[in-house]
Amino acid sequence: MFRRKHSTDPFERLEREANDEFRLLDELGPEHFGSEHLLEFRGKVLQEITLQEKRLRLAMLVGGTTAGWFLLSVLSRYFKLQWLLVLGSVGVIASTAFFFYLVFSPAARKRTRGALLHDLYLIESELRRRARTRGGVVEL
Repeated sequence: MFRRKHSTDPFERLEREANDEFRLLDELGPEHFGSEHLLEFRGKVLQEITLQEKRLRLAMLVGGTTAGWFLLSVLSRYFKLQWLLVLGSVGVIASTAFFFYLVFSPAARKRTRGALLHDLYLIESELRRRARTRGGVVEL
């Protein structure tokens, strides 16, 4: 019900797969890409890693505020402050929902950190290999 409808056109599917640079890097290897393209792709991988780190940091911050909202709810229950209890309960629910959204949303599941680090390793090792071979001596 909430899934996006994908087009069944095979040409659109092929174009989508051909534009997936991560998949091409995994299937073909970095040696089939030009140096400029590898440098550009390295920047994209580093940017994606940075975005994932920021998203994780935000998720942990929101998760920590959940504990604070819960503590506020418990204390307001102890001191019989109903309006503060309601506010704390709404805060617990909202921050928990936002935490799960950050952790399980499609953007978080796009590429794993390990896969991105592996791609970064492949790109950097290929760039180092090309830099060594520029002098005419091949060192693998």
